[in-house]
Amino acid sequence: MILKMFIDNFKISFIIISLFIPFLSSAQNINNDILSFQNNKSPFIEIKSNAAISDPESFYPLNNGDFWEYIVIDTTTFLGYGGLNYSVIKEVIGDTLMQNGIIYKTIKWEKCANSVNELPVYEYLRKDSTGKIFIYSDNKDYLLYDFSLDEGSVYPSQYPGYRWIVSNKYSVIGFGDTLAAIDLRLIDGNDIVKKNATVIQNFGLTYFAGDINGYSDIPEGNFFGAIIQDSTYGYLFAKKQEIDWSEFYPLHVGDFWKYEGYIGSFETRSTIRIMSDTLIQNKIFKKILKTDHTFGYSTISYVRSEDNVIYSWQSFDSTINIIYKFSACIGDTSGAFKNFYWRIDDKNYDMIHLFLYPDLTYSGLDFTLGLGLTQSTGESSGEYLIGAVINGQVFGDTTITTVGEWLKTIPSEIELFQNYPNPFNPSTTIKYFIPKYSYVSLKVYDLLGREIQTLVNEEKPAGEYSVSFNGENISSGIYIYVLKANGYLISRKLTLLK
Repeated sequence: MILKMFIDNFKISFIIISLFIPFLSSAQNINNDILSFQNNKSPFIEIKSNAAISDPESFYPLNNGDFWEYIVIDTTTFLGYGGLNYSVIKEVIGDTLMQNGIIYKTIKWEKCANSVNELPVYEYLRKDSTGKIFIYSDNKDYLLYDFSLDEGSVYPSQYPGYRWIVSNKYSVIGFGDTLAAIDLRLIDGNDIVKKNATVIQNFGLTYFAGDINGYSDIPEGNFFGAIIQDSTYGYLFAKKQEIDWSEFYPLHVGDFWKYEGYIGSFETRSTIRIMSDTLIQNKIFKKILKTDHTFGYSTISYVRSEDNVIYSWQSFDSTINIIYKFSACIGDTSGAFKNFYWRIDDKNYDMIHLFLYPDLTYSGLDFTLGLGLTQSTGESSGEYLIGAVINGQVFGDTTITTVGEWLKTIPSEIELFQNYPNPFNPSTTIKYFIPKYSYVSLKVYDLLGREIQTLVNEEKPAGEYSVSFNGENISSGIYIYVLKANGYLISRKLTLLK
């Protein structure tokens, strides 16, 4: 496998992207209806033929209630990071009589992310009986788009000294139809392009780029979907569409996932199985068994889903905490840890991508419709789904050595708990349990297998113990802590963020 070849050659710094490509190819063989993984943000495919505009009036829809979502790249910053993806929505909200005595459609533009504190931006457009689009600016009425013009045609814009040029007319295929498309450029007096726009028949503006926009800090935006005259085009809209979020995090008793991956130079294999329903603090949680087949041990966790929120019961302190909060709005965040956020960073019609900010450890998660967690990445680590059983339906490779082998790894001998807090700075607590008198070794390693610190190295009677680990003198990153006792070995990851 490509995965094993890269890991064996320790080319960790180059594999995050290259590993993802072969995984997508195999994932598509699992179930094409569920795993389409559209990498192209635009659902329109350009073709060479020219399509006549048979109904110019419908070329640029302007009906009250029409709604568009664009994925944009923002030049502003979030927690010090610029150039992030955001969802921007555009909606026709009604009619407005302007000071020049003409009625226009009021268009509302806004970023829907909860991480953005900005007021909406409004523009005012009207359409005449021939389908031409006009814009209200400085108490005047300006031609914005004329779809009957030939390629190379030039006309004045609402910006002094700037003019529009029809640069290209062609056809696209989108949502089952062949549609006419027009590319326009806004140029200044020196013929320098200041803005690009693409308008597609029946869908209106589908692409924009440049430094003159309703938002001056958004240089580029791509069409993601729309609701036009109550017809829906696309999926996972920012505000206007109901989503069954449980399909992104399936929790049926008997569901099973199989992963392969790496930690540093170590190849990893693991499985997850939902065992049963468990009542905790008057809430039904799913008992989840995760088996690490690399090191031969298992851990138990308890998770529940409610609306668009995933909760976990923490055995360490008997609290219920939010793990993830799903949304269709790129830029939405939820508090994963103190001063750290899971941010919805990208999406397509089947998958949403979460990223941990600040991104010192490059932690990312992909959740796929109908399958749940399909990929996780971190600093020199990653796991990729290769098979699953979801509500009785089998996808990909779900084979395990023997049922008895993974059952015997249930932690009946020793248990190593997740450190808390995690991520941490600079100290964290590691808790473990041994059922009988034993020689105990607990050590921390870096991802190259070098020992960082010995926390325990002595004989201990049966019982539950906790020990503190201080990372003040080491750099930020992911480390492995390993417990050996009673002939068993258990390891877990901890993350230091300074």
